[in-house]
Amino acid sequence: MEGCNSPVVISMSGILMKDKDGKDQIKTQSLVQYKGHESWNSQILTTDYDTRVDEKDAKVMPVKTK
Repeated sequence: MEGCNSPVVISMSGILMKDKDGKDQIKTQSLVQYKGHESWNSQILTTDYDTRVDEKDAKVMPVKTK
């Protein structure tokens, strides 16, 4: 961490799978280590699920231009 002047290291892994409706889904798990300390206050473990959305089904906000 000292070499890049970052107080945080993040490790992430994931698996590609199908959800209950058969759509592609990726499940990721991340471990965030803050300042290299070994304590409850310095580690965060997260799990996220992201599902592929077909373009025709996506509700996209229009981009405002000046």
